[in-house]
Amino acid sequence: MVGRGKERSVRERAIIVTLGFGSVLINTMPVWIGELARHPAISASAAGTLGSVVLLSAAVTCVGSGFGAPLRLQKALVPLCLILLALGAAMPVAVILGAACGLGLALGALTGRALAGLSGDPASLRHVSAALSLGLIVSLAVYLALPVLGVPALWTIAALSLSLMRVGAPGPAAGTPPPWTALRSGFPIGHLAFFVMMGAYWTYLELFGEAFAQSEMLPFWLLASLLSGALGAHLAARIPPGGRRRVRGWSVLAAALTGAASYAAPTLPLLGASIVANGFFLFLFFPLYLDGSGAGAPRAMAAYLLGFACGGAVGALVIRAGGYPALAVAILVGGAIALIPARRLGRP
Repeated sequence: MVGRGKERSVRERAIIVTLGFGSVLINTMPVWIGELARHPAISASAAGTLGSVVLLSAAVTCVGSGFGAPLRLQKALVPLCLILLALGAAMPVAVILGAACGLGLALGALTGRALAGLSGDPASLRHVSAALSLGLIVSLAVYLALPVLGVPALWTIAALSLSLMRVGAPGPAAGTPPPWTALRSGFPIGHLAFFVMMGAYWTYLELFGEAFAQSEMLPFWLLASLLSGALGAHLAARIPPGGRRRVRGWSVLAAALTGAASYAAPTLPLLGASIVANGFFLFLFFPLYLDGSGAGAPRAMAAYLLGFACGGAVGALVIRAGGYPALAVAILVGGAIALIPARRLGRP
């Protein structure tokens, strides 16, 4: 019994570290994409595309059956690819593209294993909440430390990724159906629209905020949203089972409303307050969303990654068609679609 308890503890720690690091990588994307944009042959838009490549690659291996690499290689690829990205100007563009793809494939496979390892665990919500809270707090620490230490973000994140090498297997070997099968068997299409619009929401906040006086204060509101998100993720684990479905629906609605309010805000303080509120409701929702997906959690995570990968491009089209008011409406529509009962969208 002692041996089983220790093995379970090791697995749980591996799950939390894996999901927590994934949260750090995603939440620090603006700063490390900015570093990639300083490569002499990479424009700002191309650097953003590399970020999308990471998320898209991760979505494929998270929802699918991995990419056939042994667990140790998957773990080693994450810091290796981050180091290649950190070398930046010393690397050819083809190598940087391959590193972005390899990073996504490896992290997606590890994330899929971690979520599969939570299937059937009565404490799954607590583990996901702990991982997300940890990832958001570490992300905040990275943002605060970078200006003080003067260390490039990619080197910092590469160092953090070594934690993946120090933990055991985050779950069973990947064995879920490949992505084209998953799309026909319970892929959360309804939530995909919501995640696309959330990706668009976070992509254009700084650009929208430049129109306000004292726009240099906006980054502080964004940092505060990491704290509010950590609080939301922490509180998600404290919701009793009977109320989780109801809170999940209300938090989607609140995230959509606060997201739309951001792009209709007449002043910077109101914009900042809506950003902080959105961070809270989005991360209150997300652990409940994964927990409610059960064995389909890898597909649920893949929808999140896919949505955020496409959010920037979709948001650009919406803004070009109707400006920021159109983006506010599109965010509301994405939230409304996520509230449609699963059976009407062909999900189990």
